[in-house]
Formats: sequence, C-alpha cells, structure tokens
Amino acid sequence: MAPNLEIERVVTVGTDRYVLTATGLRLEASCILSKIPPVHSQPVLLFSTSDTAIDSKSIIGEIRRFKDIDDVFNEDFLSEVLLIHEGSSRSKTTLKALRKHLNGTRPLLNKQWRLKSVYKTTSSGIVPSGPYFLRDGKIFQVRKIHIDVFSSFQVTVLPDPGHSLYGCVVQNLDSVGPDAEGMSVAVPSRMYNRPSKEKPLAGVRIAIKDNFKLQGTKCSMGCRSFLETYERDEETADYAKMLIDLGAVIVGKTKMTAFASSEKPCDWWDFQCPFNPRGDEHLTPGGSSTGSATATAAYPWLDICIGTDTYGSVREPAAQSGVYGLRCSTDLWGSPQGLYPSSPVFDTVGFFGRSLEQFQLFSRCTLGRYLKEFATFPRSILYPTDFFPSPDEVQQHLVDNFVNLLESFLQVKKTSFSFAERWAQNPPEEAKGRSLAEYTQKSGYNPFYYDGYHEYGYFRKDHEEKFGKRVYVSPHMQWKWDLGAQVRKDQVASSLKELDVLRNWVANNILRSDDYSGSNAVLILPVGPAQPIYRDIYIPPKERVGMDALSLGAFLRIPQLVLPIGQSEYFSRVSGRKECLPIACSIAGAPGSDLMLIDLARQSLARSRFPTEVACGRYAFPPEVEEGLIPKELFGL
Repeated sequence: MAPNLEIERVVTVGTDRYVLTATGLRLEASCILSKIPPVHSQPVLLFSTSDTAIDSKSIIGEIRRFKDIDDVFNEDFLSEVLLIHEGSSRSKTTLKALRKHLNGTRPLLNKQWRLKSVYKTTSSGIVPSGPYFLRDGKIFQVRKIHIDVFSSFQVTVLPDPGHSLYGCVVQNLDSVGPDAEGMSVAVPSRMYNRPSKEKPLAGVRIAIKDNFKLQGTKCSMGCRSFLETYERDEETADYAKMLIDLGAVIVGKTKMTAFASSEKPCDWWDFQCPFNPRGDEHLTPGGSSTGSATATAAYPWLDICIGTDTYGSVREPAAQSGVYGLRCSTDLWGSPQGLYPSSPVFDTVGFFGRSLEQFQLFSRCTLGRYLKEFATFPRSILYPTDFFPSPDEVQQHLVDNFVNLLESFLQVKKTSFSFAERWAQNPPEEAKGRSLAEYTQKSGYNPFYYDGYHEYGYFRKDHEEKFGKRVYVSPHMQWKWDLGAQVRKDQVASSLKELDVLRNWVANNILRSDDYSGSNAVLILPVGPAQPIYRDIYIPPKERVGMDALSLGAFLRIPQLVLPIGQSEYFSRVSGRKECLPIACSIAGAPGSDLMLIDLARQSLARSRFPTEVACGRYAFPPEVEEGLIPKELFGL
C-alpha cells in the first residue's frame, strides 16, 4: 500500500509527541467487537497478517520486539484497542477469542493490558504491523517528534507522495520546539519498513546536507541571501533520489558553512553554527558538513547523515565530532545532478555514521553499483612521516595503537616514508627540478578559489536583479571570493595539469589501484586536532596552499575513511570539569577502494575487540571503558 501521507495533527502519547500521517485505512464497521462506539482519539497497535501470525503468543512476542528495536513505540500504545489487518475474512468468534486471551496479559511486564476492543481494518495491499493512531474511524501512522537541541538542522521534512515520489513538504510542527529548544524533527516507526532485496535501506533514517536539492524545500547553502533569492526546488538531487529508491527515509537537511567554505564557528554570520555534542558541547564541530557530523554524534534516532567533501568537509567534522566518516572516491559515487558545487574538480560525496556495520551496509547499497568488492586486503601499510610532525603524546599513542592493530590483522609492518623525499629521489620531468612543496604550492589553490567564486556568479547577478542590491555574505566568504576573483583561467589550467602529473607520479611510486584488493597499500593519514579547539575563539582565515593531509585526498581523488580511535582527557574552561576530546585517525586507498577500506576497518578492529561503534552525546566511547569492559589503554585516558 502507498499511503497518502497527509499531515493531520500533532498528538501526545504518554510523554512523547507525534505527528499523524493519513494511511487510507479505516475500521470495518461490521466487525467491531464491542458495543461501545469507536474512540475519537486513541493510540493503538495494529497487527497484520503480512508480517505477523494473528495469535496471542505471536502478538505478545511482537510487542516485546517493538520495545527492543522501535524508538517510536512506547507502552501507551498498549491501549484498550487492538487493530487486525488481513487479506481474508476472520470470524467474530476468532477475534473475540483473541481479545480474551490477550486481555490482562503483561507483554511489557510492568503494564497489564486492559484490552476492550478488537477492530478489523479495510484496505487493499500490505499494511505493516506497528504503532498507529485511531481517530474518528480513521487510522494514522505516527512519526515521533524529536527536538534538534544541537542546532544541526536547516530544515526538516515529511514525504509528500501527492506531488511525486521524490517530493516533500516542509514540516512546521512548533518549528523551534515546544520550549524554544530547537527545530522539530519527525521520524517514522521502524516497524513500517522492512529491508528487502529491492529496498535494502528500507526505514533507514537519513539527513542530507543543505547543498542537495530536495523537491519542496529551499537550499540555503548556508547563506541567507541565497535562501531569499530562490524559490523552493522543483527537483530532487539524483543522489537523494537513489536513497529514496533504496527505501531510506529523509527526515531533513543539515546546516553547512556558506557555500561549503572553510568557515569556523565565529564566521557563521547568517545562521547559528551547530553545537558539537562531544565533551563540553563547546568544541568546534569542523566544516563544511558540520550539521551532518554533529547530528550523527548527537542523535540515536538518526542512522546516517550525508555530506560532501572538497578539501576536508567530511573528514574534519567526522574527526572533531567523533564519528565515522567517508570521503568517497571522486566521480565514483553517482550522479552530481542536483548537487550545488564548491569546486567540481575536488567535490565528492561522503557520509557519517556511528556503526561500522551499518556503514558497510549503507556503502554497499549506495556505492556497490559503481564499485567492486575485493576478496583480499592490501599487504602494505604506508605511514607518511611528512604529515605527522610534532606529535601530541596522547594522540600519537592512540595512532600507534591503531596502526598496531592493522599490522597485526594484515600480518605486515608499516613502512614509514616521506612523500617529499621520494619525490626528490625520483621527480617527474614536468617538475623541472622543483621540490614537491614548490610544485604543489598553487596546484589546489587556483581551482579551489577560482571555482568558489565563479560557480556562483549567476547567484550574485540574480540577487542584484531581484533586490537591487549586491549580495551579502560573511566576511570569511567575501575574503574567499576576493581571492577567487584574482585567479586567472590560465592559472587554473596550469594547476589542473600539475594535479594530473601528481596523480600519475603517486600511482607509479606510492599508491595505485590493484585488481585483487583495490589498492596496493593502505595509507595512514592524521585527521583532527589533538587539543581542544573552542567554538568561541576567532580563527583568522588562512589561504589553502601546498599539500597537507586533507588536501592530499582531494588532489589524488581517493577514498579516505575517518575512524574514531580514542579520546583524550582535558580540563574544560567551559564546564569546569574534566572532559574527553575525540581522537581520530584515517586510512586511505587508491581510487575505487572505498568498500575495501570499510571492510578492513570493521574486520581488523573487531578481531582486536576494539569498538566498531561509537555512542551519542558527551562521550564517543562511554566511561564504561574505564571499568575494564574494554582495555583502558586503547583510549589514552
């Protein structure tokens, strides 16, 4: 059944709030098993023959399963009304017997079920079992309302099949929450969607970065001037369409820095920068996929969040928010149609998660159509010393421990080397005697800043024509545009040739694709700070020149997986107590080795009994690690 998801109203069930969406289901009046009239407003449970045996034992078992896996269900749905949906007719006598057997039972142990009425429902097609709401003879699906207390969302949505499969409507449910705590976000019951071969991501709750078009919403691009210039999008980005086709549920769009720039929290002039839930909640959350990273770290009711990465926009916030993050291989993730660019030569999609197992499922479903899986892992671990200068003691301890786990799993020892020294020993002819640092000084700079300015020339023109005034952007964004306006096309062309030379040189001398494992080696790269960086400290903008651990992935167009590997204790000037800073490391491989990296991380960590999940909230790794449940030395505490 494809229900017409019309928003009806917001209701309270126990202490939880829900939005009701119409299903087209109604009670079958001839089979009402009570003389009392149908209640006007009632939380109910519905069981369907499509997924449940209609007998007392099976129903009690399903209720307990609801409690275990469905965060939308609460015990108040165990009401005096039970709904049965089935394709064939069932006698009143059978339903009366069912009511008799269930009334007075304690499916949830602490609450006795006072079941008075059993109703049948009418409709064609499959109806999933789960929590519903009954009002005036109509039956509604429920979506539980959560509050975005960390200010991660730009807009929240509900699907709108009345317009198209890919459409949505902006949700307007106490848009700042009942106590002005944050925006309302509504998520469906996990019982409504069950994965299948056709829809392997059925029911997976996803938020996408606000540079993806989503029909029925506006893209802000992190800029108020952009938001006011254009109407709601009439199309949905191809990548978002793919997620919907796979069964995923998009619940909203997350905040981003202006035009996916490198703004720091104090540079956010148009919208409030999201809050990082880790530590004292005042650590910088990174950029530009900031909202996607903080939402992943904050909310257990979200599964995967989507971002984009140009010069580190997934990797940096993943590390600083203490979650898993993947920068996908450039141009090997799908169609960019409907995605606003930053610098197309570097842009790629990425995503965030809290579980490597779910990360792997998601990546196989979305990337598996473009990339192959490999049966073996690389037999080499490369450790570029250029990118590990002046190490922090705790961070280096955690990185060394992580590398030791990889060495043990792959049965090889890491090879330490220097990019700069290898270049000096065997430079490409095109370098003409220049060092690696000299050769790459403006290789990324020119296209990055040129594109950042020229990609939005149409927007500056449209805004001035519509309002009769120039566009206002944050001082940081204006600074970036001013740099881009000075870069010439011939300089960009020269830089693109330099990048081609660099990629070919790396493929011939360090990291190349492999038919057996996807990559001849695993490259270890640092990511994220070793010391707390507070969000209220102004950090002046700095030109992105040369090649560092973040730009390397962009230059080489390679996948890079960020892994939380521990946490470092610090005394917070905000909370006045000891807190924990997430510490991360990353592994990279040759283009197309995305799936291999995730599988390698999951298997190697699991074999060492190292966590393959992180928690939500203050700690990525909860304090239980200090109680011996997990070896304390893994966390640098």
